[in-house]
Amino acid sequence: MKKLLFGYFIASLLAFISDAPVNKLNGSYHRTRFQYGEMKKMELYDGPYSIKVFKDGYWFAASKKYDDKKKPVFDGACGGTYDLKNGKYNEHVAFYSWDSTAVGSTYVMNFKVNKKQFQQYGKMNSEKWPNYPINDILERITPPEPLKNGGLEGVWFLESAQYGNDKWGEGRYKEMVAMKIYAYPLAVNAFYNPKTKQFLSAGVSLYQFDGVTLSETRELRSNNHLAVGVTVLNSIELKENKIIQERPSDKQREVFVKAQSF
Repeated sequence: MKKLLFGYFIASLLAFISDAPVNKLNGSYHRTRFQYGEMKKMELYDGPYSIKVFKDGYWFAASKKYDDKKKPVFDGACGGTYDLKNGKYNEHVAFYSWDSTAVGSTYVMNFKVNKKQFQQYGKMNSEKWPNYPINDILERITPPEPLKNGGLEGVWFLESAQYGNDKWGEGRYKEMVAMKIYAYPLAVNAFYNPKTKQFLSAGVSLYQFDGVTLSETRELRSNNHLAVGVTVLNSIELKENKIIQERPSDKQREVFVKAQSF
């Protein structure tokens, strides 16, 4: 009987140790070193831009590349949900601009995280990149100043919107999903169709919020690289787990609802 109880205690302890809360990864990171595919060793990342954001069980990543004229342009974006179970980082893919065959996949990887950096290493497996080794090291991004109001922090999904004459859920926005994550200092967003696996657009901004006005300085835009560096101001109302965001100058109104917690 004692042996059975001891075995049960050990099994319970291991389960407790191996599973971790998803907010353990919360934060915004930028890539510093990597090793992909047939690379022989880890190398310093020398590209123009590569970030990854984790927030309460949701993740987003995006990067830029240099074009033929050595100017930084949008490279790609991906995202979805994640959990930390059995001692592994389990990455569930909801959208992937580089490879639509990856959508719906779950990548089980080893991981390490501390106050300064996050590392994930293992293999991707899709039709385009089967059994593809990756090893990423990312450092936490240091905010330029304290966040004035944390009311937007979290993950949100677009419920309704008006973009000039275009209405959310109609035309090119039919069956689309829009996700936005606030993980100070970054705010990231993506538009995608989970049924067709189509990626529509993504963006990354440095943000600040004072409880009334949202300021976003654009760092990456998949559909308009000329918008990078522009600061946009939006009026915000927080009401019953919803964000009501308006920008009258662009005839734009969006309502976001708080995402399900993991």
